[in-house]
Formats: sequence, C-alpha cells, structure tokens
Amino acid sequence: MRTPRSTPITLLLLALAAFAAPAALAAAQEQNAPTTAPARDGLGFPEETRFAFDLTQAEAWRDEMLPVVEQVSGRLFKRVPEIALVKRRVMGESLVNDQLALLKRLEPDETDENDRLELELDALLKAPALVGRFEQERERILLAAGNIRPLMQLGGTPADALGQIMQLIVAHELAHALHRQHVDVSRQLARVRTRDQALALEALSEGFAMLIQERVAEKLGMQLAQTQVVDLMSVRGVELEVASAAQRRYRETYEAGWRFFQAHDRAGTDGAPWSLLEAPPLTYGQIREPLRYGEPVAMEMSAQRLFRNVAALIGSGEWVRTVMTVDPHRVGKTFEPLGADVDREVAENVGPAYNLVLAQSSSTMPTLRTVSAIELSRPEFGPRLLELTGQLKDFQFERVRGLATGDAYTVDVAEPAEIPGLDATASRRFRLVVRQKQPPVTMVFVIAAAHRGRWAVQFTGNGTEIDDAVIARALTTVLERALADDGLVPVAWVNEQDPLVRALARLDEVMDDGPWTGDYRELTKSDLSAQLGADVQGLMALELGFVRGQVADFGRTAGEAALTSLLVELKEPDLAEGLAAALVTRSRVSLDQVSGIPGTTVETSADETRAIGDGIELHVLSGTITASGERIELSAYVARSGPFVAHVLDAGGVMGAERAERYVVLMLEAAARAE
Repeated sequence: MRTPRSTPITLLLLALAAFAAPAALAAAQEQNAPTTAPARDGLGFPEETRFAFDLTQAEAWRDEMLPVVEQVSGRLFKRVPEIALVKRRVMGESLVNDQLALLKRLEPDETDENDRLELELDALLKAPALVGRFEQERERILLAAGNIRPLMQLGGTPADALGQIMQLIVAHELAHALHRQHVDVSRQLARVRTRDQALALEALSEGFAMLIQERVAEKLGMQLAQTQVVDLMSVRGVELEVASAAQRRYRETYEAGWRFFQAHDRAGTDGAPWSLLEAPPLTYGQIREPLRYGEPVAMEMSAQRLFRNVAALIGSGEWVRTVMTVDPHRVGKTFEPLGADVDREVAENVGPAYNLVLAQSSSTMPTLRTVSAIELSRPEFGPRLLELTGQLKDFQFERVRGLATGDAYTVDVAEPAEIPGLDATASRRFRLVVRQKQPPVTMVFVIAAAHRGRWAVQFTGNGTEIDDAVIARALTTVLERALADDGLVPVAWVNEQDPLVRALARLDEVMDDGPWTGDYRELTKSDLSAQLGADVQGLMALELGFVRGQVADFGRTAGEAALTSLLVELKEPDLAEGLAAALVTRSRVSLDQVSGIPGTTVETSADETRAIGDGIELHVLSGTITASGERIELSAYVARSGPFVAHVLDAGGVMGAERAERYVVLMLEAAARAE
C-alpha cells in the first residue's frame, strides 16, 4: 500500500473551514432588483441561496431548447433527459464520484480513502462555480438552482438575464446528453491510460457542448446571454483566490475544447463535429493544437501502467513506493563491478529499464524490493543478460558474506534454481540468508531474473523473506504486459511556452557539454504527495497552496536521465518554505534507508543551507553511496524563492555544485519574472 499522501485530519480541518460560514441568504432577490454583494461561505465563495427557479420552469427550458439543439447539431435525441434540481453539495458529490472512478482506472493499486478526501476538497473549490452538469449513470441533467443567483451577483450580471442564461446552460447540458446517446463514451473512457488522455476526452466533451451552446445562442439571437454565460462559467473577473481552481478548469477544458471545434469548423473538417467525437484526439496536445489532429502519435512505455497492481503482489503494509525509468547507460553501470567492457556491452544491447521500488523502514529490518523490466535491443541478448546477472550476484553475495563475519552470524547460500510458476524462456533465482544470533534476526537477499522475447524482468529483495511463488506472479505479470505492449501510452503533450518549462530549460546555459535533451512532463499534486510520504508539513503545504508543477529528466541523448529537475509554484512563500523543508527531509530519509542495507555505505559530504542570488535559499545535500564496489556521487539541491520551489537531483556528479547553483538561480529568476 502506498504511504498515505495526506492525512484525514488535515483535510477534515479544511473541509470544516468551508462550512463554518453564515447561513444562506434567506430568499432570492426579485428578478429585476439591483444586485447586491452576496454573503460568502468559509472559502470566500458566494453562499448558496434558495432555488432561483422550480422544476416546472427547468423542464420548460429543456423542452424549448431540445429541438434547437437537434437542429444545430444535426442529430436527434433518442431519449429526453430527466432534469433534477440539486443542492451544491450533491453537485460536488457527483464530481467526486466521476473523478474517483477515473482515478481507479488510472491508478488501480494506489487509490485509497485519502484520494476520496482530496477529491472532496477539490470539489469544495469547484462546485460553487457549477450550475449545470450531465450525470451519465442516471442520464439526467443536474441543475444547482441555488448557485446561479450568487454567481450572477458576483459577476455583476443583471438579475433579469436569468431566463436566457439558464436556457443556454440547459442547452449546454443537452449537448452532453446528445453526445452520450450517439457515441460510446464509456468505451472511450475504458481505453484511457493517462491523465493526458483523460484531459483530452474531457476537453473534447466540454468543447462540443460549448460549440452547440454557441450555435443555439446564434440561432435564437442570444449573443449577449452567451457572453454572460461564458463569463459565469469561467468565473471571469473574480479576484477570489479560491476561484483559481474553477478558472483553470475552464481554460483547460471548456475553452481549449471549444477552440478545437472552432478550428475544425473553420477548416471544414469532414463530418465535424461528430467525426471528431467518434474518433477522439489521442493526446491533449491535439486539443491545444487542433491541426495536429489525425497525425501519428508517438507512444512510450509507462512505468505506472506497467506496474499497476504489482506493488500489492510483492509487499503488504506501509511502503514508500517509487516508479522510475532508467536509461541504458545507467543499466550498464549496474554491471560495472564486472568490468568496463561488460558495462558497455549491456548498455549497447538494452533499452530503458522500468523500475518499481518499495522501501520499508524498520528498527530491526529495513526492507527494499524492486521489480524491473528491461527492454532488449536484441532478443538474443536475453540469455547473456541472465548469465551476467548471475555473475553480478556472485560479486554482491561475496561482499555480504565478507561483512557477515564472526560468531554472531551464520550465512546460507542457496543453489541457483529455476523460478517455479514463472512463464519465461529462462529464469534463475539466487537466495542468500544471513542470520544474526544476538538479537535473532534473519535478513534475506534474493535476486531473480527471467527473459522472453525482447524483454527481461528482474526482482531484487533485501530484508524480510518473500516466497518464490510471489516473485513468479509479479515477474510473470510484468513480463506479459511488456510483451503485449500493455504499458504503451501516447506521449503527453508539453507546452514549450509554459513559464515553468522554459525555466527548467535554462539548463543549457550552465552546461558546457550540451546540448542536453529534456523529457518534460506535468508534475501533479498527487505526484508530489507520493514523494513526500507522511511528511505532514509538506502535505499541508500542498493541500493549502499547490498551483502547478513541471518536472524534467535531462540527458545528453534522448532517453538518458542523468539529471532530474522539478519546479513547483505555490500560493504563498510560507507554503513554499514548508514544501522545501519537506523535500530536504525526504532526501535525508532516502539516504538513511540506503545506508541500512548491508554491504552499502553512505558518506555525507554536505548537508547545509545558504543564501544565494537575490533572496534565494538553497539547501545542498550531497554524498557518496558505495554498493557492490560501485561508488555513486549523489547531490540534491533544494531551493526556494517567493512562491517557487526548485529541486535538482544529480545522480552521478555530472553537474557539480557551482553549475547547480547557477542553474537554480536562473530557473527561479525566470519563474519569478513570468509570475
């Protein structure tokens, strides 16, 4: 099980703050009365009022809009959607249920009760800005009739515009219903494998509804009402800090999807908009850049996808879980104790390696378990890789035997054996047991490897015992997925004009042995939470102030990852300070866990904080890890300036302290200028 990403107590306090507010307005205003400042809830949103209209009126709007939607869309309704008037709370629950279902599809072995709590908090920030929502499961339109008046007051919209505004909102939701009646959206959702794909489908759906809404407004001469609805949906002009979530959601889905359909409308795309709905874009990049629709999409192996549910097979209890991709150069370095020629041989014959790492701290037995999938450049290299794995095992086990000397220890080495129940062309398993007599502790070291076709898989375990049948199930699962390309996902689109991406790209200005290739991707709040483990200070900072983040893996060639940099923006400098402190703590904990493995030593050369640049606080943690005769220089740089936090991990000493300091300054200054 993944370490909890946030504590229920933290989220409960935030939720209580949202409801510790004055009572709702006693009554809705008269339709033509002047607007007044609405009462605010605990988050600063306008309080929900009594319903501004009844069910009879809502159904009349539906019946009026339904034939117009059919006319402008070119399709007929198969069924008339039901209308339900709901409170803001119900609208939020509908959001949570949909998002939780999506999360379970994307991260089936990671979704837990804390995810629901996080989504409920997110819904608190979005539900007040929602008036309409189509609920697919029950095929009905939800209208938050108590939200519309406060939103109109907040935006300064005249009260007498209510009727036409609601007609267009109902038309928008009818478009969603029509979309679902003519396209198998459930089947499309079942194929979603990444957040990027999920965002593309959401933007497509909302963009289509915006297009139909626009056409209805033009058909009925409601252009002013259309402008007013767009202002309400985007929470335009509202300076409330808590409105930023709703504003961002509008830009990323409604606005981006609308522009996608408008672009294809202008281009005269055959069969649009229905052809676009039936064959949706594969990535969000094709939404943001509409003319890229239909182009071949690059695919990449997703470690998250490859290892879904595998953590539950190889470990129970609370684990720190990490998924990472390692370039061929680093795979070769693993075999360096066998000689530089072996290092090069491996690097030349393998592709990237995808790794799932589980770590568990204990006062008596630190445990580390890793499952790896290694892509082979040539399938015939599989037997050679297993042979080299056996040689590397001999080297590593001899080092452990050398450390476990004296009367206090006994050492047993099992003979190499096939792994029972593993469906592979060939497999080998090696097991070493170290028993310490006082106090009585048994530490088990297991290395297992197998190959079939163009993939090799490997399991390593240090610490507590694990059954061979468990190893076999885990390796078979990963091997079959890799061979079936089940982990392949479309390469996510990167907005190269994003200020954080441009700030991360300043690396070339300090590295004189470039150019360096950067693999950029969005860094989500959940990604960061998983890295922080149970650090309450860091989790609190993320819950209260996460705005956005980007991460990049840098190498001299595509696929190589010699440096990893991340840049995060928070709402307040104080929250940035909390996140930076948590990242430093997490780096120390990681080194402590490594040092607890027999045969591994960690020498710390720096653990200090200093001021650099213009008001930048930098913490440097560096040292050398020695394992199996291999020495790895590791440096982590954590810096903050204003609301921004930067983290640079140099695993191999390729950057050096002076260039790292310059890079951090350039990165944070660029982010601050673009704020």
